[in-house]
Amino acid sequence: MASKRFVINVHNACTQFDQLPGPLSSSALEGDQKQIKGILERLKPSYLPKLREDLRKRLSRFKFQIHEGHLVDRALRRTDVLASSVPPAVLAVYIRTLLNGWPTFRRMRSLASLSLSPSCPFCKKFEDSIEHFAYCPIIRAHYRGNHCAFSCIDQFFALDDLSYPEDTPKLACLLSSVFLARNALIHNPSTHFTPQGLLVAMYSYVYR
Repeated sequence: MASKRFVINVHNACTQFDQLPGPLSSSALEGDQKQIKGILERLKPSYLPKLREDLRKRLSRFKFQIHEGHLVDRALRRTDVLASSVPPAVLAVYIRTLLNGWPTFRRMRSLASLSLSPSCPFCKKFEDSIEHFAYCPIIRAHYRGNHCAFSCIDQFFALDDLSYPEDTPKLACLLSSVFLARNALIHNPSTHFTPQGLLVAMYSYVYR
């Protein structure tokens, strides 16, 4: 049933795309973006309570030093800052991080058909998990090399007070580079890049 709905949605999208009146100008795109933003603002009262509850549940698994009552508000303020300061792909990775949505071995280990390595693709010593990435020596060196040293998972998530709001976009780009490099190493283990080199390359790609 789910696959049938997917096919129907793809068909409807293709049909609507074919009906578009040619290439859209930048002004038309900006108009569409404003309209979509207005719709989302009007819908916010209906989805915000559920979003807050989902965030609270997902963030509760991480051992933050921040009081639980402040976590969700901080996370939502960060997404507001990033929405206007980083590319959409970087914001998407940040939201995936908040929701524990990385396809790591720790999260996907219940799927027996997946042949994921249980080890961190960067240091090869500890678990492939977001929790470990916040303390992985290779990733910490990557952050230090870009003048964003951190000492706890709060800073890895850009949820600390010291980095907000000036450093939040840069921290989000660094986080996105870790996500992209991790996926590249997992799916292309024979790559000629070293983990350090791949992190640098991905950061150069997202922080432009």
